[in-house]
Amino acid sequence: MTRYRFGFHPNELIFIRVDAEFPFGPDSVLQARPLRPAIDMYEMEDALIVKVELPGVQVEHIDITLSEETHQLLVRGERKESVADIEGRRRCHHLEIYYGAFERLIALPPELRFDAENLSAHYRDGFLIVRLPLLPAARRIQVESS
Repeated sequence: MTRYRFGFHPNELIFIRVDAEFPFGPDSVLQARPLRPAIDMYEMEDALIVKVELPGVQVEHIDITLSEETHQLLVRGERKESVADIEGRRRCHHLEIYYGAFERLIALPPELRFDAENLSAHYRDGFLIVRLPLLPAARRIQVESS
């Protein structure tokens, strides 16, 4: 079983996770657990789709980078809690939602090649959907003698 505690950073809540069997006291060590968005990745006929779970993140706070050299997709951003949600709090009874910066480095299938000029992404219902169009696979051409 896992227990959750919280700590404060200037104007930010930080999500802290503590194992239930871990004793609290002057020697206690708390470990911050940053947001690591869950992903689905699947291949369609003409594209690789990467679906990233990002509820509560504003689209203007999302950045996507494709590295063709390392064959990785980097999704980074920040989930911000509004000042209106924080103001007036007297006491917090339960806090599990992480607010702050996050990033997820996603290894792409090494056998696939992408059309980097035609990548697209859209955000809907808390999901970022990145479409990486596939380039045709290299074909081996048989040389015939005449």
